[in-house]
Amino acid sequence: SRWFGEVDSRLKYHEVMLKNQKWEYSAPPPSSRYWRSVGHTEHDESYAGLEATDFLDQIKTNTCNMRYGKWPEGRHIISMSADVAYDAAFLPHWKEFADALMEHHHIIKWVAEKNAYGSSLYLADVELPREVTNLLSSALCLTHFQTLILKNNDFGRNGIEFALNCIEDNPILKKFVLGHNQIDEGEDFDRLCEIVKHHQSIETVHLVACKGGELCGFDMLRSIINAGSNKLKDIDFSD
Repeated sequence: SRWFGEVDSRLKYHEVMLKNQKWEYSAPPPSSRYWRSVGHTEHDESYAGLEATDFLDQIKTNTCNMRYGKWPEGRHIISMSADVAYDAAFLPHWKEFADALMEHHHIIKWVAEKNAYGSSLYLADVELPREVTNLLSSALCLTHFQTLILKNNDFGRNGIEFALNCIEDNPILKKFVLGHNQIDEGEDFDRLCEIVKHHQSIETVHLVACKGGELCGFDMLRSIINAGSNKLKDIDFSD
């Protein structure tokens, strides 16, 4: 019954919180070689180095928030935005983040459902190569957010497949935003339309500056409208 489900979610939430009291963030900082490669030293800061520092601070903060159940202002939002290119030095940090995200499904069931703002995952301007999307895919099969926003992630067709899988595997998703991540293949867009057509809860789809390849913007808009008829309340297909 629903009552037993809520009790079970609450118990798992408290079990995870108790276990994570002994957890510590263990991803190592990038080497001095990395910082030199982006022109960032103790005496000479660079834009790339400052953005990388900001990214590392954000990914650690979000990982710790998930582990410890801390949510600023009561909003259940995981958000990262930094103009940073991927480097192998970041992979241990993504691994920590993905592990926390995987475990987070116990917490999100208990906390997010009682949060008036819902739950959101927002990743903007952070490059997401296959090594990262593979980690995130495993976690997001279990941990479901009501809003998913992916902007300017430079992830190619692999990333589009990752995004589509995230929508398809998430039965509680209400809002999906894809911005400045081009869809180049017609079959990928057709799959998006099929997912929207059969999805049980999606209400909002924003595809901003996503038309790529030889695809026709008008045909794409018409297809997504038809797929979401009597379902979608908000569609944005701007450039």
